[in-house]
Amino acid sequence: MKKISKSLLTLCLVLVAMAGLTSCGDEYYDYSPLQGGWELVEIDGVPVAEPYVSEFTFYSDGTGVYGQYNPYPQWTTFRITWETEIAPGGAEYLYIYPAGGGVWSYMIRLYPTFMELTDLDTGQRLIYNAI
Repeated sequence: MKKISKSLLTLCLVLVAMAGLTSCGDEYYDYSPLQGGWELVEIDGVPVAEPYVSEFTFYSDGTGVYGQYNPYPQWTTFRITWETEIAPGGAEYLYIYPAGGGVWSYMIRLYPTFMELTDLDTGQRLIYNAI
């Protein structure tokens, strides 16, 4: 009986220790290749001139920053939140929620050094290079 009690006590201690190692902190997203900085370099196949450059920075917790010249030459940034969705057919969508409200919806294709966004409202094809 003593042997069973010691084994049961050891098992309980191990379970308590394992529970203490789990995290109950803030939510986080699994790693996404979208995370990091991106700079707009092309719209519908045409290189972007400096006053029209914009940048996204995506963080792992679903937040980020969007920056653009507004008005030129003043660089302005504001907070965003973001999420992705994969449709049953395999298409991937990116939804960006600017701090001021609304939603920007894109179909997204990720490549090793750039991402291609197709604006679902305007149909524009936007190319962002990783920075």
